Amino acid sequence: GDAEGAMNLLQQMIDDTYLGKIIAAGCVTTGRIFGVRRVPAVKGQGMAAYEPRAIKGNGVTYMTSPMGADHTAGNTIKANVKHHLKDNQAVASEMAQLDTNLLDGLGLCIFVGGFLKGKREVLVRLINSYRNWNLSLKDFEDMAFNIMKTETIFNRQAGFTKADDVLPEFFYDEENPSSGSRFDVNQEDLKEMAFYKW
Repeated sequence: GDAEGAMNLLQQMIDDTYLGKIIAAGCVTTGRIFGVRRVPAVKGQGMAAYEPRAIKGNGVTYMTSPMGADHTAGNTIKANVKHHLKDNQAVASEMAQLDTNLLDGLGLCIFVGGFLKGKREVLVRLINSYRNWNLSLKDFEDMAFNIMKTETIFNRQAGFTKADDVLPEFFYDEENPSSGSRFDVNQEDLKEMAFYKW
C-alpha cells in the first residue's frame, strides 16, 4: 500500500544508488543481502503473481522448469484440475510445459495456446500446410520434449541438481490464507513426469 515508497525504490534504481543496485540485482540477491528468508523464488527466478499453494501445477512448473519460477514456462491455470489439491498437478504441469515448448520451438507466442484450446493437431496442420511438410503430432511433441530435455541437461551440467527443484521452505510450512492450503507436491509426485527422469 506504499505507492510513494515503491516509486522511491524505482527512483533509487534509476539513480544507480547503492540501494538501487541491490534491488536491481533481483529478489534473491536483495533477500540475501538483507537477511530475508521468505523470498518467493526458484533457481534464482522471482515468482510472478501465481501463488503455488493455490495453483499447485504452477508450483510444479516452478520446481521442474529449467527457468525456475517462470509461470510462462508452463502455466496450469486453465488445466482441468482442482488447483489447491496435489492430485494430477505433475501431469498438468508437464502438459503445460510441453505446450509451451512446442510454441517456443516454433517461434510462436504462448498466447497462441489459448486459441488452440489443447488441440495441438491444429497447430501441426497449420505448420505442415504452411511449410509443405508431412510431420505428425508425435514429431512435434518429440521436438518439444527434446527442448525440455536439452534445457534440463544444460542445467544439470551448469550445477543445478534435483535439490534445486523445490520451492522456498515457507510455501511448504505456511498456509496460504486465501486457499487454506500449503504446497504439498513432493519429489515422489514428480516421478509421473516423463521429462523429469533426466
